[in-house]
Amino acid sequence: MRTAEVRAVGRSEALATLDEAMRERGALWLVRGDRGAGRSTLLRALIARWRHRKRVVLPLWLPGMGTRQVMAAVLDTVVAHLERHGGSFDLVAAVTGVRERVAGDSGLLHSIHDVAGVLARLDQDEPVVLVVDDLRDDAASEHGAGLLALVEALRAAGVATLLASHGSGQLDVIADGVLDLLPMTDDEVDELLYEWRGNPLRKTPDPALTDALRRALGPLWGNPGTIVSTLDGLNLDGRITAVDDHLCLRHADRPIPLPRDHELVRAVREHGRTGERLARVLAEADAPVVDDLPALAAAAESDLPRAGLALDGFVRNGVVEVTGDGAVVLAVPALAARLRPARLAGGGPPDARTAVRERFATGDLAGLADDLRELGRSADALDRSARGAVAICWLAALKHEHRLHEIRATSALLDSLAPVGRVLQIAVLRSDTVLAAHAMTALADRADPETALGGKLLLGLLSTDFRALAAAWSHWCGAREPVPDGLAGTLAEAVALHDHATVADTVLGTAVPTGASALYRRLLAAYSAGEWDDLLSMARRVEADRTRPSRTPVEQLARVFAAEVCGQRGEIARATAWLSGVSPRTSSGHIASWVRCGIRHSAREFTGAVRDGWRDYQRARELGMVAGADRLLGRLIDYALRNDDRPTAERALDELDALHDAVGTVSTLESLLVLGGLVRGDPADVELGLRLVRRRPNQFRAARACLAMAQVSSDPRPWLLEAHRLAKDLGTLSGHEMVVEYMRAQGLAVPRPRRAKNGFSPVELRIVDLVSAGLTNRRIAATMRISEKTVESHLTRLFDRTGCRSRVELAAARLQGLVPGPAE
Repeated sequence: MRTAEVRAVGRSEALATLDEAMRERGALWLVRGDRGAGRSTLLRALIARWRHRKRVVLPLWLPGMGTRQVMAAVLDTVVAHLERHGGSFDLVAAVTGVRERVAGDSGLLHSIHDVAGVLARLDQDEPVVLVVDDLRDDAASEHGAGLLALVEALRAAGVATLLASHGSGQLDVIADGVLDLLPMTDDEVDELLYEWRGNPLRKTPDPALTDALRRALGPLWGNPGTIVSTLDGLNLDGRITAVDDHLCLRHADRPIPLPRDHELVRAVREHGRTGERLARVLAEADAPVVDDLPALAAAAESDLPRAGLALDGFVRNGVVEVTGDGAVVLAVPALAARLRPARLAGGGPPDARTAVRERFATGDLAGLADDLRELGRSADALDRSARGAVAICWLAALKHEHRLHEIRATSALLDSLAPVGRVLQIAVLRSDTVLAAHAMTALADRADPETALGGKLLLGLLSTDFRALAAAWSHWCGAREPVPDGLAGTLAEAVALHDHATVADTVLGTAVPTGASALYRRLLAAYSAGEWDDLLSMARRVEADRTRPSRTPVEQLARVFAAEVCGQRGEIARATAWLSGVSPRTSSGHIASWVRCGIRHSAREFTGAVRDGWRDYQRARELGMVAGADRLLGRLIDYALRNDDRPTAERALDELDALHDAVGTVSTLESLLVLGGLVRGDPADVELGLRLVRRRPNQFRAARACLAMAQVSSDPRPWLLEAHRLAKDLGTLSGHEMVVEYMRAQGLAVPRPRRAKNGFSPVELRIVDLVSAGLTNRRIAATMRISEKTVESHLTRLFDRTGCRSRVELAAARLQGLVPGPAE
């Protein structure tokens, strides 16, 4: 007896291996894989390939059929083939006769011989391959023995046979080869998402979507059937959307459940109500151990024997895992999400103080707003001071989570605190810190710890003027708690960018881990750290989670920073699309103008960028806006100097000086030192500004400060090399061009990428060719019919192998012959 070759393979290798192996007459191969592993998809791809080559393919999908049923189905498929493509009368008559004998009382082995003979006659005219999916292979049964005899007869007749099965059996022994399908790789999953039927426009999957699926599916990550059915469920629930030509997940912080008809869910239901209750208990329990079964059974309202049988079934079917220390845990987080009962709205904490204390302690300010909404509905049960505490903390929580569109919900509570309640509401809407402090003092007891925290948080969120904040803080806190050193400047910078999570951290001393504010703070941190791909993913998530037609300030600013990144990378159309969703009247108008100015400059509209940027600055200044003005003024100074427009640069520097006198933040000081030193040619000021920049890592500011240092230094080379490295790390096209231009003006050699080693794949060479032609990753993905993430992965490897750090350098390396052109 021959010994089958058993190999664990991925999809691409399986396709190539079987395509080659099934060319041999009488070949017999078996594909094994768990349910949803992609066996059927693999077989369909092979069938399509073979039919394209005009090969006769007889496909059967007959899960769990017996041997006679399989033979009857084979003959029916032969008849259908002959009807479509024609066949001799004798062959049709022979097939019909065998079909009647198989359906009758003919002996099993006799019928097997007849079926093999029919297929052998068909194979004489043109090669035949029989493809059978989802076979049961139980050698102990009459069905199993008959199946073995059938496939051996087909092999002897020269008919190539490809079988697919869920598990192991006797077929493993007689087959020429056995392929065990491995879980899909990340790249293969990415391709699956790209080709998913819910993605007809072939949007690139956002990394946040794949990361969320990976966490939710756990050991089932890489199982295509589970991935597709889970995606279908999310799509049906409205949680899949398209943003920035990417496929995105809405509400990524919510659990992802398995589909209701998934085999693991069915495995739970097989044990009836006991199984469902026990599974829900396990989903809620904190890592119980096997010895806890009596308590688990009681919690599931079951007797011990039935609970034990259900648990045994769970282990057998992969519903739960028992760890080395005996802990019983659900194997798949998404299964827990499906089983865990939905939380009912309402039923908040029993009193205002408990609500505030618990939520402030955990940083869950989104939950605080919802809790206090419930308390606000029963305001009559609270005394005036308690109602004041609820109002103050509720408004602070709404402001923190950028939910002031819900402020009307506070009206009934504030009306019960007339007339001061409405004054507080007006102060919040107008961001009047001093008025808010006076109103809060009249409403609640400042000595109450939770109310004091709520009041300080609200004042911090309203502060756009550090002098007003200091006055309001002193009024609310009194002499017992002076304004901490540096607090006003820190809050002013955070509020200018609507970074409410940093405000809460500063005031409460507690990290805010979740919610819209926490996500936005991570976006700002990604910008500073130069992790711009992560920033774009987070900006897409902010946009995907938007629930109202009008955008909150944070939703607008997320688009602004996404536009800045795309503009710096030279993706002008994409940057413009991001910026188009930003209102010109946003409270951070200077920041939007800063980005708009940069986009125009990247589009090589050098004079127009400065002219229109200055006009935008003047308009926003007349409206009293200061947030982000230092960014815009710094960019205007920079671009004006490049245009040899010194008067405009000096005028913008005067404005920056006045701005620093007014707000006095670290950011304005950094800009004033670096750009003031650049205009005056003072290396000491520029170097001091660079030191400040490095205290708060910001890759883009550091690159610009190094370039400024090179422009005023007697030895520009080290500063230019550092600026060049930082610009390459960021992938900023305009920044890189600026540094290279100055290096050449100084007669310095521009660092060249090292020559790449041989062995580029055809895919890599094609990507290099398309990059050199100026295509974006998205257009490359569409041209090559691969995902954008796959393009990014190839580019990362290309950068590593060539020493290039940007698309510009890669294209230049191609022109210099350091990277070969595409293979012919």
